[in-house]
Amino acid sequence: MIKVMFWNIKKKKSFENIVCDVVKNEKIDILLLAEAGEIVDSLIETNSNLKRKASPFQSDQRKLTPRFYSNNKGFQLNHFHTDPDTKRMVFHFLDIPAKDRILLCGLHLRSKLMRNTETQLAEATITDTCIEKIEEKDPKKRTIVFGDFNVNPFESGMISPIGFNATLSKVIAQSGPRKFIKEFEYFYNPMWNFTGDIKYENGNLKLPGSYYFKNNDDVNQTFWNLFDNLIIRPNLTAEIDLTSITLLENSGTHKLVNKVGEVFQIDSVNYSDHLPLIFNIKL
Repeated sequence: MIKVMFWNIKKKKSFENIVCDVVKNEKIDILLLAEAGEIVDSLIETNSNLKRKASPFQSDQRKLTPRFYSNNKGFQLNHFHTDPDTKRMVFHFLDIPAKDRILLCGLHLRSKLMRNTETQLAEATITDTCIEKIEEKDPKKRTIVFGDFNVNPFESGMISPIGFNATLSKVIAQSGPRKFIKEFEYFYNPMWNFTGDIKYENGNLKLPGSYYFKNNDDVNQTFWNLFDNLIIRPNLTAEIDLTSITLLENSGTHKLVNKVGEVFQIDSVNYSDHLPLIFNIKL
């Protein structure tokens, strides 16, 4: 297995040791960081077994550009492209022996704090169009997109055919293109399984999301959100260990989530206001 982790680290300074601790505790092979402008790559490389997989062009990098790191154990991960307009999307090719190449897209879309649903749908449309242009170089479309989408799985930017067209159903995703005036290729979004606060098999409370936000003026607020998402082209679902998808609450001595009674609280003071997202790609 190739163990992958995404973490929006909230522009934390001097956070390298914590990142490296989690990487070592969880045995991470590929790391994607967002809001990592304060991170010193050499410290990550010195204190973990990962190396930065950056663009050879300095102009491709800004503080909000997601950063890939990898140990390349049994595979090769190499930078392919950075979206030149926003620099909020990076594309890397993942080459696994005896398998077709996989395109990994790491992204961090703009915050919803000052953007309405229509604006976020427009951004999703532009972003998905960029992904499709990259996919044109490989007609097999073996693409995984993950990161901070700043939209929930059920919002228009994610489910609209002119957005990411990401469905909650693997069966629907594998049924062929969606028809709405023209045809749109599906993504499958397994993150729907993390919505809600009850484990229905036993009735126990669980973490309701990966990010908490309260705005008293928003009548549509959900309080708990799933902005950190993983979406997969349907022909790749068998190569992802869907049971491995995790929102990390604790790692070694690092307690990222506190629970007081029935209330979950993400420790955004010592860590980040987002939780790490982990999943495995099969070798």
